[in-house]
Amino acid sequence: MRLNSLRLCNFRQHVDTFIAFDSGLTGIIGPNGSGKTTILEAIAWALYGQDAARGKKETIRSLSAGPGARVKVELDFELAGHRYRVERGLTTAELFLDGADSPIANSLTGVSEMLRRRLGMSREEFFNTYFTGQKELDVMAAMAPSERAQFLSRVLGYERLRVAQRLVREKARLVGAEASGLRAALPDAANVERIHAGDMTTGDKLADGVSTLIDAVRTLPMMAPRRVVIVFQADALLVPKRESEAATRALDRLEAMFKSPEPQTTLVLVAGTIDKRSRLYKLLAKQATLVECGAIADQADAERWVRTRAAAAGAAIDPAAARLIAERAGLDVKRLRGDVDRLMLYALGQKSITVEDVRDLVGPAALQDDWAMTNAIESGQAGAALRQLALMLDAGAPAEKILGQLGWLVRAKFPAVAPDDLPAAIEAVFRTDLDLKRSAGDARVLLERLVVELCAGKRARGFAPRRF
Repeated sequence: MRLNSLRLCNFRQHVDTFIAFDSGLTGIIGPNGSGKTTILEAIAWALYGQDAARGKKETIRSLSAGPGARVKVELDFELAGHRYRVERGLTTAELFLDGADSPIANSLTGVSEMLRRRLGMSREEFFNTYFTGQKELDVMAAMAPSERAQFLSRVLGYERLRVAQRLVREKARLVGAEASGLRAALPDAANVERIHAGDMTTGDKLADGVSTLIDAVRTLPMMAPRRVVIVFQADALLVPKRESEAATRALDRLEAMFKSPEPQTTLVLVAGTIDKRSRLYKLLAKQATLVECGAIADQADAERWVRTRAAAAGAAIDPAAARLIAERAGLDVKRLRGDVDRLMLYALGQKSITVEDVRDLVGPAALQDDWAMTNAIESGQAGAALRQLALMLDAGAPAEKILGQLGWLVRAKFPAVAPDDLPAAIEAVFRTDLDLKRSAGDARVLLERLVVELCAGKRARGFAPRRF
């Protein structure tokens, strides 16, 4: 916490006093009764309200002020990367965040409670640590060693870290146990083959892809009773984007394979939305086991999902907070789950999760420019390109889709703007494609490496960007 400024109006000895706190030490000098202690009292009063003041509320108004004169303390401070301004009077209080015109809390108890949560300690803990008077330094000295350790752990935030570590260890144990069980049930890696159908966008590519799939399905398992073939983005395989004679022949071969499945192979098709009126879907519904994963249909459904997830974690969440998470994350279950999990950890120990908690933690809803990453790469701005890549991944964009955009950039733009870099760029895209398909590394890391490689030549030449 860093104090920036303090203004006192009709607060005890101070009729109108303004103090700007510079970096380093600030000395408050004056004779007895001039209001030195009152300055410290005003800071505490602004943060915690009447409980932090000496005497009753009626004694706070300056004796030199009229009976109806307004009492006000305004404190400006920084905490955890945010700037706060609290304005407190005898009957009113407002708290502003980061220079906003509208307060984030506007009642005596609301402001005090929010600041208590943001500071992470009660009034007593604040007074006994960061705000200790010269006659009160023996508070911790009087504690037993174990009491002192617990007290410091709580006020410094170590207790929350310990709870978080315990939760993470427990979650890791459960995930590890689940992974071990799944691993035991899976065949050997040599008998698992993965195929990505996202590139099968033309009749010829579809025909080649179906041939590859049929060969994979008919391959005998190696020293095992069963082989597993997984097809990702299978909607491109089942419902081609373009009709042609080659596509029709490929679908006929696919239909024949579905009607006569290979007994030694388990074929898994992972797809997004599929037209249930299509011929192949009806065939699969008859021949295969269909597992439909629940999807979030609309904003109201997303809000219900957030509330249910929070309740399962033992936390209450304000309706407005659940609505804001749903608005910012959209209908992407992966991003909703990540946002809620981070929020549960951030608000650990709170009675309720508020809109302000969500604003502190959850990022904006969507990208403003889908081509911002490619524009940054073309101009050689690696930092900006990496930031846009992170936004796309956090928003739930599939790695394959991002790679396709980068591939388009290399094919369509590099021959004109960076012909010398074209061979290396093609090689980098091809290598990243292979690494993604064979799960040779984390998708985020592989794409970040590719972005840096594509930016390298442009940084040296300083090409001007063209907007797409």
